[in-house]
Amino acid sequence: RGARRIAVASWFLGPGRLTDRIAAAAADAGAVLAEPLGADPDLAQVVLDRFDAACDVRGGYRHEAGHRASVPS
Repeated sequence: RGARRIAVASWFLGPGRLTDRIAAAAADAGAVLAEPLGADPDLAQVVLDRFDAACDVRGGYRHEAGHRASVPS
């Protein structure tokens, strides 16, 4: 529809079978594909913040900095 280039943003954390299939489809379409997000400290913080928010709703466990998060039993 008139687009000269297509770019695909990757919301995957790491490479794998699904990302390989998407990369192949993007290449077939002539699109540019971003790399997976990877191990980024900011991404880890978002995951922990969302974990805390979910636990607040349930009235459960909150992680503490430097401690591994775990799901309440």
